Amino acid sequence: MKYRKNLVLALSTCVLLAFSAVNGQAEGKTLEVRNFEELQNAAADENISKIMLMQDIEVDKSIIINAAKNIEGAEGVSLKAKGKIAMIRLEKNVDHFDISNIQFDGNEISSEGIGIGRNSYRKDMDIKIEDCKFKKFEGSALRLSYDSKINKADIDILNSQFKSINDNNNTKNRSSAIVEVRAIRTDLNVENSVFDNNTSSMGSAGIRVLNDDDKTEKDSLGNINITGSEFKNSSTKDEVSGNGGILYSNIHST
Repeated sequence: MKYRKNLVLALSTCVLLAFSAVNGQAEGKTLEVRNFEELQNAAADENISKIMLMQDIEVDKSIIINAAKNIEGAEGVSLKAKGKIAMIRLEKNVDHFDISNIQFDGNEISSEGIGIGRNSYRKDMDIKIEDCKFKKFEGSALRLSYDSKINKADIDILNSQFKSINDNNNTKNRSSAIVEVRAIRTDLNVENSVFDNNTSSMGSAGIRVLNDDDKTEKDSLGNINITGSEFKNSSTKDEVSGNGGILYSNIHST
């Protein structure tokens, strides 16, 4: 009987240690960064799951994200573009990305705030943007398209503000939407956020959802929830909904 008790205790301890090890690996490490080089290295390190941005950083080339990451900024911290780039680029191994409390400044030269690498695997992708501000982008603030093959995109946008370049001649802003997502299915949750194209002549939507064949189809839309949000200055050109601000979905903010 004593042998059995010891055996059960030993097995239980092994299971607990294994569970703790797996849990620890999943949680990863948290690292504070204060300059571009530190941010770049932390983004590339798969053992670091959370990055704390402690001060303003100028971004002259894309920050490459290769694994699930959570990036959080200290109060008032910003990322400012210094080149025609996607400031943050999610590569094919990324299935989860959270970013919060950061101000993105495209400086009227950056092509995107957050983009996706080309030829991504067909997989599910979960992205949350919370308490962020995006301004002065030539392209989209968030663009999950290109040659990507996303199976299901689950997008949460909470308490955030998006404002494009003010250019009435439409010579700088070349995006079709402030947020553009291409996937077989897109679940979208938007709460207490503002999408402002900043001029009515751009022919651009607040949010554009595409299917895998690069067409705007209602079948691409999964569960949609938009509350407490506002879409400003979206053109009625083509299929863009001027008052709803979402392409081909007939959804209006409440």
